[in-house]
Amino acid sequence: MPTPPPRLLTLSRCTLAYRDTGDPPHDAGTPLVLLHGSHGDWRHWSANLPALSRTHRVLVPDMPCFGASSSLPGEPEPGDLAQALSEWMAQLDLTGVTLVGFSFGCLVATALAQAAPARVARLMLVHPPGLGITGERGAHIAATASAIARSEGRRAGIRETLTSLMLADASKIDEAMIDDALSMAQASRLRTTALSRNAKLPPVLANLPQPLTVVFGDRDPYHAHDLDGRRSRLLQAREDANFVLVRGAAHWLQRDQPQAFNKLLLDFAR
Repeated sequence: MPTPPPRLLTLSRCTLAYRDTGDPPHDAGTPLVLLHGSHGDWRHWSANLPALSRTHRVLVPDMPCFGASSSLPGEPEPGDLAQALSEWMAQLDLTGVTLVGFSFGCLVATALAQAAPARVARLMLVHPPGLGITGERGAHIAATASAIARSEGRRAGIRETLTSLMLADASKIDEAMIDDALSMAQASRLRTTALSRNAKLPPVLANLPQPLTVVFGDRDPYHAHDLDGRRSRLLQAREDANFVLVRGAAHWLQRDQPQAFNKLLLDFAR
């Protein structure tokens, strides 16, 4: 599938860039809206678009303060990004959406599900913060990558992040992936670490009306130390939620195990 061309939409507080695969030849129904993580843009989902777009319209924005989208004024929080995305969805008249958040994007996705319940029909969260503290190994990897970036350059730090944190399958890492990750990081203008660290997701999830699936990988250094605890906290907040564990996936789960992830999402979106 050719890469969808970027589109720009002027909103009240920013200009939003997004990709839209359009209506598929064999439409299975609900449109999919995919929200990237920190230091990311639409390319966090690029490996998944060919499969997902065969049966669904897929829309992938660069959230405000990321990628080719402009920034919001001040020091925006996830709710501010969600308000901009709610306006974007309204302008495109999107309804019945299956909304997916990845990592920091989960905080924006939950806020968006709250802000636009008539437009968001289902919610999937991939490695959400706010269900437990970050694992020491994940924090150590992030600190090591930052030290490498300072001493050897940002590209070397990106390589370390991809190898030790983002992907369990290091054979997927090539120079093109490093180029993409570097350009995504350079275009990120929002500091998300404290927002993710301070998030408290259970009370938010408890008040959401949408069907909910939460996905974790068993190789994610941020979460793998406490998967049972995360499952327990999720189900205490939403006993009807679906907790899914994907084997062999580190933090960038949808890139590490794309076939498993695509099947999960397509089954959920039916």
